[in-house]
Amino acid sequence: MYMAHKIPDYKGVQYVTDKTTVDILWKQLKTLQDVAEEFGIENIFQDNGAEILQQLIYLNMKAVPGREGNDGVDINGCEWEMKSLDVSKGNSGITTNHHLNADIIEKYKTVPWSVAIYDRIHLKKIYIVGSKQLQATFQAWEQQLRKVKSLNNPKIPLVTIEEQGTLIYEEGWDFPVDPMEVLDTKPYIPLQKAYFVKTRKQREAIEAERTVAKAKKALSEAREACASAEKEAQEKENAAQNASAAEKKNAEKAYKEVRQKADRSKKKVTSRAEKLSRADADKVVADTEARAAAEAFAVALQEFYE
Repeated sequence: MYMAHKIPDYKGVQYVTDKTTVDILWKQLKTLQDVAEEFGIENIFQDNGAEILQQLIYLNMKAVPGREGNDGVDINGCEWEMKSLDVSKGNSGITTNHHLNADIIEKYKTVPWSVAIYDRIHLKKIYIVGSKQLQATFQAWEQQLRKVKSLNNPKIPLVTIEEQGTLIYEEGWDFPVDPMEVLDTKPYIPLQKAYFVKTRKQREAIEAERTVAKAKKALSEAREACASAEKEAQEKENAAQNASAAEKKNAEKAYKEVRQKADRSKKKVTSRAEKLSRADADKVVADTEARAAAEAFAVALQEFYE
């Protein structure tokens, strides 16, 4: 690997010059990071943070909090997927996800996209493209997913973005074209709301299923403990009945203690059975709501793409 920079003498003239230069530039990066934090970006060095910041500012949007999900939200409240491509590396396609599956494609269908083209760190162009214009790409992925569970980072060809999208910025322009003048994002709002409800209800249904599984396990353990306590109590009762006069008092005391333990075990079984019953009821509700949300989203998706 070619290295243009030669290692200087420690604390020599070149070393001091390099360190001073980096210190000055790093303070400027700190200023950039301060701006990024105003847009909800915690670290400009992670997850293409600096590139996302540039897109957000150019497109007049704000960041969507969190490391997962969409990247930006516009003035209408519509969330966007933001991608970038460095053509200096010979890349000819937009990366997606290393485990792209039907759920991720579903999310991709609910958002408009912005794609920034870079030459190293130099912004060259920005395109925006609606999810409807990417339908052919989504359908091709769905065809492939009939044979496998997920796809390893399939790319959207740059030529697809150039042909289907709209160029809203090119290096040398004073300002980008306002995305809101190019793409009406209001129709995305009900679709995204339906998607968010669907995913939330799915999570709730999964959590309800986990709660039922935990309740079943707890009840099973309580029943085993109760059976063991009852067996011990029976043994102590028999021992007390057969004890000699000298041992009878201690034997009856031992039986009483074990009997109390067995009674507590019975109460625990009853309590955990009630918890399982409630968990089962909650799961029925969660499953019903998840199905209804999925159906509502399917209708919203169909209406959007008609």
